[in-house]
Amino acid sequence: MACFGKKVLSQYLRTKCDKQLLLSLYKNEELQELGWPIRIEARPTGRILRDRGNEWEQAKVQDLEAAFSNHLRGIKKDRKYIRMPLEPVLSADPVSPTFIIQGRFEDPNLKTTFLQNIGLEPVQSDSIPQFTAFEPDIMVIRAAAEHELEILPDGNFGPIPAGSERKAILVFDIKHVGEANSS
Repeated sequence: MACFGKKVLSQYLRTKCDKQLLLSLYKNEELQELGWPIRIEARPTGRILRDRGNEWEQAKVQDLEAAFSNHLRGIKKDRKYIRMPLEPVLSADPVSPTFIIQGRFEDPNLKTTFLQNIGLEPVQSDSIPQFTAFEPDIMVIRAAAEHELEILPDGNFGPIPAGSERKAILVFDIKHVGEANSS
């Protein structure tokens, strides 16, 4: 089943290639069943950079842990942080600030709600694949500051209602780059 996620979108925005977009929506097994070409294994340089980037990401998270251990939420396995469900942390009304590592969230209605809010009709959105889960590297939950704005369902900004006890969520995606191919 075709799935649309962050990696698919970033590859498309980088290459502007419609064919690559279509092929990126499917897993190799699905591509084979359709009789379409499968992905070529990543170049060694890309794998090396990805691995170094993952190591650097873990090092930055370790820095956060050393500085904010009492305010950090995450699940460790073999000394590395792994994905964890975000909803239980948010439901527990975390203190300000709370650093959430690898929080995963998804909603089966996200695609439909998002596409309707940007103006697509249901007939148009039926042909768009389901969205994958979101897994930001780091989220910081903190008290909302005066004069901050909220993002409304239609993508516009508006003032946060007076007396609201909502908290701000800051999302960070850690990147480590060096020289690699231009794709």
